[in-house]
Amino acid sequence: MRKIFLPLMLAAVTSLNAQVGVNANNEIELMRQYFNNISQNIVSSPQYKKALSQFSSFPSTNVYNEKNGYVIELELAGMNKNDIKVTINDNRRLIVSGVKKSFIKDKNATVVSEESYFGKFRKELSLPNDADINSVNVSFTDGILTINIAKLPQKETSRVLEIK
Repeated sequence: MRKIFLPLMLAAVTSLNAQVGVNANNEIELMRQYFNNISQNIVSSPQYKKALSQFSSFPSTNVYNEKNGYVIELELAGMNKNDIKVTINDNRRLIVSGVKKSFIKDKNATVVSEESYFGKFRKELSLPNDADINSVNVSFTDGILTINIAKLPQKETSRVLEIK
């Protein structure tokens, strides 16, 4: 790896020196600037954001196991409830999906720094067997989506067997 990486680094520094006309004595600073520029270009690219969305932990999620049910909270600041969809499928999977739209008014603005996530998202959680999927309440207040799922009554799991 070093045999490949170091020549690439030196080539990058040499190229950057030629581009900006800076003395080679400041190679470390030039490398830092070079990699900062590369990382900024990568991070701000649409391809990077699309790939990141597939592995992202967005939205942040908290799950609580309470006496009478489960509470699931998702942080969806800046979103409208009409942009969020909550479903439970046949496999007892809770799916929260939607689209977080950019709130930038000027589409021609140059992004200097962007840490917020915008775009499609999908979060899936497996529900426990005692979750009553027919008793679910969903609310959205102050950017927090709250899903309350009641627990099924506990069944007696043991019984006395008759000996014949």
